[in-house]
Amino acid sequence: MAAMRTVSKYLASSAYLVMLASAIASPKHYSGIVRDSLPRFDFAINEVDTGENNGGKRITSIEIRSSKILVQTIRFDDAENAPIDFAPGDLVTLEDVDCDGYKDLLVRYLVGVHGDAWYHLYRYNPAKGQFVEYVPFTELAYSGVNCHTKLVKTYVNSGAAGCSYEAGWYHWVNGELSPVRIESQDGGEDGSFRRTIKVWRNGKEVVLSTKSVSVNDCHASSKAVGKQQK
Repeated sequence: MAAMRTVSKYLASSAYLVMLASAIASPKHYSGIVRDSLPRFDFAINEVDTGENNGGKRITSIEIRSSKILVQTIRFDDAENAPIDFAPGDLVTLEDVDCDGYKDLLVRYLVGVHGDAWYHLYRYNPAKGQFVEYVPFTELAYSGVNCHTKLVKTYVNSGAAGCSYEAGWYHWVNGELSPVRIESQDGGEDGSFRRTIKVWRNGKEVVLSTKSVSVNDCHASSKAVGKQQK
């Protein structure tokens, strides 16, 4: 009987190890250069199955190597807020978001139903040779950056065939991302929409305009809507 119990424990332990191994996927790999004068960085993205029917995987950590030397490990210990790999497109990308001449690491953690995407932003710190997270960035639906104008763009499609939205433009001030202009449009009465444009002057919010926009003009630019209402 003792021998049978030992065998049963061994089989149970083996089954657990097999189940655990099947839950841990092989790392995904990405590589890129943050600046031409620096060696290439290699990123190993470690994931586990979420157990959901959508086949999504949760990112647990990202190992970052340069010249085959491990220089940093980014861990996502909070399972509830960890990035989920379930949508098409790149999980991680390198892009100079803060326009300092060094590319930063973007880790996509959420994709909306209309394709809007939210990211963890890790700004490259040349003094440390590592990527440092800028936490407030996770609140913004990143759409792109124009380093000629130094503006970071955000965009959220809230529905109504794109008639409900928020488009924002931000810039970096003393290492912090601050709003420059935010245009939002929400559903109003009788099928119309209310378009509000806010700007920031000397750090203070100013409502530039508030207009009623018909459903037929909900995609028209603010200049076009202004001309039609004159």
